[in-house]
Amino acid sequence: MLLCRLLPCASAIKLDRMLVTGIECEEDVAMIARAAVSLGKSLRKTVVAEGVENQAQFDFLRYQGCDEFQGYLLSRPGWVSLACKPEKI
Repeated sequence: MLLCRLLPCASAIKLDRMLVTGIECEEDVAMIARAAVSLGKSLRKTVVAEGVENQAQFDFLRYQGCDEFQGYLLSRPGWVSLACKPEKI
């Protein structure tokens, strides 16, 4: 929490995959994730969830107000060289 105060210029709060894994079946994990999303929204930050692997996790986090999502549900990891390759004209 102190980190949120020391870095006011940060534009986003990222939920680690540890706060996402089990969110759909473990009430304690869900409560912590819910509080983290609420904190981010209260600070007017973009909330990004990392490690979203199934629809239940996505639905829960979207309902809580999470703004952005990363994980296998949305796309598999790719090669950086392919993403950064310049377009041929």
